[in-house]
Amino acid sequence: MYTINRAVAVVKPEQPFLDWLHSIKDDKNEDITLKCLQEDCSVYLLPEADTSEDHQKKVAEIYEDIFKDELNAWYVIDELWPVQRDYDTFKRWFTVEIHTVVYDPWKIPLSREEL
Repeated sequence: MYTINRAVAVVKPEQPFLDWLHSIKDDKNEDITLKCLQEDCSVYLLPEADTSEDHQKKVAEIYEDIFKDELNAWYVIDELWPVQRDYDTFKRWFTVEIHTVVYDPWKIPLSREEL
């Protein structure tokens, strides 16, 4: 078993994100609940840091990319995205859980793909 030199940020949508989804008239999202949105969330790797505050600062550095990724997962047409996407809005729309120990029990090499 190995640990890797990363922490993770689990990004969970909150009610304002669901409200935005429901505001778009689309049959594919009318039955979605908050529970459904929070069951399989995106996870972002973070560099190691000494404190929880340091991890939160790293999230703050990349929040715009995370916000765009989360919106883009539902609608690639950014005209449908909310105009207000500052850090305060991000913090209302998402809960971020930080986990500092990441295990890799597999001997399979990690790979990376540019998006």
